Amino acid sequence: MLRNAYGKSPLRTQCAFKSECNVFVSPTQKDSEVTITLKSGAGATLGVVFKGVATKINGIYLLANQAIETKIDGGGDVFVSILEENTNYQTGVSFGREAYVSDGKTTSFALPKGFCLQDKSLVQVFLEGLLVDFTLSKDGLSVEFAEAPFENASIVVYCAMLQGV
Repeated sequence: MLRNAYGKSPLRTQCAFKSECNVFVSPTQKDSEVTITLKSGAGATLGVVFKGVATKINGIYLLANQAIETKIDGGGDVFVSILEENTNYQTGVSFGREAYVSDGKTTSFALPKGFCLQDKSLVQVFLEGLLVDFTLSKDGLSVEFAEAPFENASIVVYCAMLQGV
């Protein structure tokens, strides 16, 4: 299951299942230090996962009932994208990524190959590293913007799909 958490620093994000997290930060001040701490389900500190200057930290792996706490020195916004292994399903989760560079005219971008989705909550789109709103096409094969992103903009489309349901 793909889910999101967002809020102001410090943000504590709890995971019920074994999970992979990607953290995106928008600091209030340029070059603010980010600290991500691993916590037990009871809130005890288990260790520091990351400490440094970054706007995106990928591949933080958590066990069931663990949490991460993200703090930005000087404050700011935190967005956490979580891919959880939901043990209630007897299936797998397929996760895809497709990257584009905008030509300044195109408004529709294909989902990763093999994905056809009707549920917008299983798709995330980032423009220059920031999560942006989009419309899922009627056929479920692409994401669409009301206006074309600016020329040379980086666009990344992430999808999750349950298999075997």
